[in-house]
Amino acid sequence: MLGETRKKLQARDISDQPTINALMEAFYIHAWNLNEFLLERSRWDDTLKASSFADATYKRPRNTKRRRALFSKINKQIAHLTKKRPSVARRKVGHREREDMYALLYADLWNLRHHLRPHLATQMEDRFRAHC
Repeated sequence: MLGETRKKLQARDISDQPTINALMEAFYIHAWNLNEFLLERSRWDDTLKASSFADATYKRPRNTKRRRALFSKINKQIAHLTKKRPSVARRKVGHREREDMYALLYADLWNLRHHLRPHLATQMEDRFRAHC
């Protein structure tokens, strides 16, 4: 879904704002979830983690300052109702940040792909090529 919503937003062939907003929300929620999955940050015991699908040599991505800054924008703009929701365009997640998020997540998923447990690797290969 991350890849497909990105394609739709890049095409810029949608003229109505509610549809654009829905696509942006879908992209950002998927990006948020993948980031949490890859960084293995969750408060709940039943949350899936990337390392559960990987071999022993897998290393989680680093949670850099840039990464935290990018994904914290989703927190304020999309994921949570807050009094501090940004209204100025430069404080919102824009096209450049969306592409930066995608690049980070793509690289992380590519890395995970190379560390998948053997029985999972064969199942995921076609899906990964189709969507990333």
